[in-house]
Amino acid sequence: LDMATSDIRIQPDWYLCNPGESFWINLTPPPVGSLQTIYAKATVSGTGSSLHVTPDEITAKYVDVGGQRRLQVSALGQTWTIIAPGYIDNTKKGKKMEYIDVTDSATLLVRTYDNGECTVWSTLDEAAPGKLRKYRGWRDLDKGHVGDIYFAKFFPSGKVVLSGGADTTLRIWDVMDDEFDGTPVTMLKGHQQAVFEADFVERGRNIVSCSRDGTAKLFDVPTQAVIASFAPDAGPILSVRVGTHSGTPSTASPDPRESGTDGKVVALAADNGGAYLFDIRSRNQVGHLKNSSAADPACSMNRLCFVGAHLAAGDSVGRIGLWDMRNLSLPTAQIQRNTSPITSLTPYGSSQFVVSQGDGACYVWDLTSGKSISELCGTDYDPIYSVGAAPAVKQIFTAGRDGVMR
Repeated sequence: LDMATSDIRIQPDWYLCNPGESFWINLTPPPVGSLQTIYAKATVSGTGSSLHVTPDEITAKYVDVGGQRRLQVSALGQTWTIIAPGYIDNTKKGKKMEYIDVTDSATLLVRTYDNGECTVWSTLDEAAPGKLRKYRGWRDLDKGHVGDIYFAKFFPSGKVVLSGGADTTLRIWDVMDDEFDGTPVTMLKGHQQAVFEADFVERGRNIVSCSRDGTAKLFDVPTQAVIASFAPDAGPILSVRVGTHSGTPSTASPDPRESGTDGKVVALAADNGGAYLFDIRSRNQVGHLKNSSAADPACSMNRLCFVGAHLAAGDSVGRIGLWDMRNLSLPTAQIQRNTSPITSLTPYGSSQFVVSQGDGACYVWDLTSGKSISELCGTDYDPIYSVGAAPAVKQIFTAGRDGVMR
């Protein structure tokens, strides 16, 4: 099912407009690349409670959800709910924020920058409720990474951070240690080039990382050993995710250092445009997925995420293929709003995921309804590189080129 949808963009500060002021709404209907964009202007009424929109092809109104004002826009038989940032941290504005992750309770977050800085923050500040305070930070190159840190994410426990970067290593940090001095508790080596991303097998005894060197490595954290290597011969591996394999369980005997790998599959997004699936226990390739056809331009597969029984695979020309893990012969759907690269795919519960793109678009896609249920605004066409999500407390954090966390 080809799900080419309208591309909607809203003036980033629409929620700050006073009575009598206006903001813009741009809507481009499918097909992708259409030149029929509708340019609309919404003017806030004198009372500040309603909107007048021209042209009348688009309608818009304010809606209240849990005490927060949101914008509801309707046109061409579709309706979008626009959510403004509930909090903005611009203390690092101008520094490229590469990655962001949050704990399940959203009480701690970690973010990295292109200058090698990586900091852990608490969202709880007794002196200023609702504000962020710096909790832990490190940048000492004698103790931390040398060069860019491409990702930093919490172990499932929410107490330990895993990071990887241009220096080919992964490092583990016990950020809850009262005597933490910025020194990693251990370092994992095995890649020959930059490490782009990693994911956990269950609680994190084993992790799988991916690299510019074209491989993914299965590590045993306690011994820092590489247990296995996956090499699909597809160029740099840009993203990795661990999920559940719905095929025939592997009969291979596990390495004694493996924990929880039975029935697990690792999905790798490759620079050649493919997504490669390997059964972790047997090391066998069990799938090769591709959004594009022979007639499509060359592109890379950028990001992956498992959502329920599906794998979402986003590429560099704005397409997201949805693949049912029970039948990998064809994608169940392909989503595309424009040709801007997919920069992150983040699970948000069992049937939703958050999408960010290189043009600053960010939205929550619902598998059940097959549509965007929330549009997250704030950037003015600046790329969003990473999204951290805590669905249990209904919070989403974004990081991007402008260095502003929302």
